[in-house]
Amino acid sequence: MGFTAGGTPSGTKTNRTTGTLTKAYIGTNEVAGSNVSLNFGNFSAGSSALMIAFLVGRCDSGSAMSSVSIGGSAATFLDLTAIMGISTNQTRVIAWRQVSSGANNVTFTPAGATGTNSAFAVDVWTLTGNISDTPYFYDADFVSADPMAKSFTVAPKSIYIVDAFTGGTGDITVTSFSTATAEAADDEIGTSGRHRRVASYANTTDSSLEITESVDFSANTSTNILYAGWV
Repeated sequence: MGFTAGGTPSGTKTNRTTGTLTKAYIGTNEVAGSNVSLNFGNFSAGSSALMIAFLVGRCDSGSAMSSVSIGGSAATFLDLTAIMGISTNQTRVIAWRQVSSGANNVTFTPAGATGTNSAFAVDVWTLTGNISDTPYFYDADFVSADPMAKSFTVAPKSIYIVDAFTGGTGDITVTSFSTATAEAADDEIGTSGRHRRVASYANTTDSSLEITESVDFSANTSTNILYAGWV
C-alpha cells in the first residue's frame, strides 16, 4: 500500500464489523542535540501488539528520516514533513510495527545529523485487535493559530491519535483538545521551550463520525498537529 499527501493511504479501507480494538498508551522519551541516530530506548508491550510511535520536534538541519526501527527490526513509517511539504524544520513522523510482548527499542535514523538546536519527543502506543496495521487516514498541518482545528471522518469502531506541538521556543503550552482525551500533561521537549501533548479518541459506535478536533494553546504561536486513525 502506498501513501499520498492529503490524508488517505492509496488502498482499500475495511470497516470493522466485529471484535474490539484496544489501545494502550505506553509512554514517552526525548532526545536533544546533534545526533545521527535518535535512540529513545525501550518501551514495553504487555502482549503481542501493533506498536505505534509518533515523533515530533525540531530538526535543526531539516533532515528527513531515512529509517525507523521498532523492536530491533525495520518499521513502516510516514515522514509527514517530507510527504506533505510543510515547514521542514518541524519534524512529524508516524511509525508502526507488530512486536512481541516485552521490551521493544524505538530508534529513528535521520538522513543526516540533526543539528545542535534539535529536540525531539516520541510517544508510543500499542494496539490489539486491529484489522489493519496501516492507518486508514493521516494528516499534518503547520499554521499560526490558537486554537488550531482539523476536520476529518472517523470510521466505525476505530481509534485516532493526535499529537499537537509548538514550533516556537517561548514555552507556549498545549492546553486542551476538544474531542480526544489527553494521554498525559503538556510537556516541554527537553529544554527547547517547545511543548507537545498527545491525545486519542475511540469511536465505539457502528457509524462514522464527522469530527473537528480543535486544539487550544496558551497563546498564538507556530502550531503543529499530526494525527492518524486505525481500525
